[in-house]
Amino acid sequence: MYRKSSQRPLVTEGLACHFEAELRPGTIPFYASALEETAISDLLAKAIPSFSDVNYGHAEWFFGQSDEIPLYAGYTLGFELVSRYISKQGRKASRLYDEPAEHFRSLA
Repeated sequence: MYRKSSQRPLVTEGLACHFEAELRPGTIPFYASALEETAISDLLAKAIPSFSDVNYGHAEWFFGQSDEIPLYAGYTLGFELVSRYISKQGRKASRLYDEPAEHFRSLA
């Protein structure tokens, strides 16, 4: 199930953003690059504990419905996780559609 934990939506949306970038080379969706590098590191550290939480707060992570989590943070974090995985594995996002979300966790 998509909303079983925050880990799966982060990876799913990260893959979707990368796939979109594959279709339009040289472009990254604006919502996949909504954070500065320091914010990405800080928010990934905050997201890790919620990776197995079924009540992770989808609207907060993806739509900015929290004062503590910026708008589109989930998309940007997912894009970053998938970027790291692609760099490590050398595979395109379009080839990772069936990769278990758990495989991306170690790169957070």
